[in-house]
Amino acid sequence: MVAGAMPELTIHLGDVYYVGEPAEVQENCLGQNSKMYRGVTWPKGSKGSFALNGNHEMYSGGHGYFEVFLPTLGIPASQDKQQLRSYFCLETPVWRILAIDTGYNSDTLLGHCKLDDNLIHWLRNVIAPANNPKPTVLLSHHQWFSAFGDGNYESPASQMVEFLSGQEFVWLWGHEHRLSIYKKFTGNNGLCLYARCIGHGGMPVEREDPRDATHPVELYDGDPARTQTLDDGSVVGLNGYVQMKIQGACLTLEYFDQDQKSLFAETFRPGGAAGAWDRTLVRTPRPFPTLLTPPPPPVAQQQIAPAPMKP
Repeated sequence: MVAGAMPELTIHLGDVYYVGEPAEVQENCLGQNSKMYRGVTWPKGSKGSFALNGNHEMYSGGHGYFEVFLPTLGIPASQDKQQLRSYFCLETPVWRILAIDTGYNSDTLLGHCKLDDNLIHWLRNVIAPANNPKPTVLLSHHQWFSAFGDGNYESPASQMVEFLSGQEFVWLWGHEHRLSIYKKFTGNNGLCLYARCIGHGGMPVEREDPRDATHPVELYDGDPARTQTLDDGSVVGLNGYVQMKIQGACLTLEYFDQDQKSLFAETFRPGGAAGAWDRTLVRTPRPFPTLLTPPPPPVAQQQIAPAPMKP
């Protein structure tokens, strides 16, 4: 389905199941058949492909990701030719696409996905977003927060304050197996962002409704009619992907399902007048979404004591 869009670049947000062993990477990303399954090839763009690190890759020590998958990725026409690290940066004259590795230090302790010191050094001394700010799309495997009860990962967000505080940005993450569009959110740490969970690319898509109003969801893919039944009888949502287009100052995200049906699109451009960016983003949704809006929170029932009976 991704290959049908004929992209210039493709980006995988991480999690090669089940524990990211070399054999699993060969089967699930590089098209090698196993005794039980036909191999699947991760589609590459006409100019190249990238992949982030996830917690599942690190369950087996990252050997499949770092030693087998990364050497097949990157931009062949570039100086380095292959993806060298689990983090990277792509830039246009206006936009910056910044990908960070939240998987390297991930473990079973909720909230522990601290960014590695080498990554922080690279951000601080090579990319230097604080000294050279640009409209930014941040990519990661783990979410900062979840409205669906799947946990918050505070460490990466806290560490990114140094680099992205004082500007609005877009953050695309995976990890949760769903598609959800959050309302613009400003955290207590000063980060102001448009968060999107796009973890619905491969695994069975979960169909719960949002249940945490702390991080309000604007839209999500939860229509009971948009389902598929697996061989074991499980009813799950439809897989999908996101297509990003950058034309001059405008960055458009369009959300598709596995049948290449467009569900929703939105355009971001830098705020400000006369070409001077004021560190805000102007968002234009288009067209009216196929996705659902969350149900309103239940109204608390007021308890009224009965009036005393007259003697």
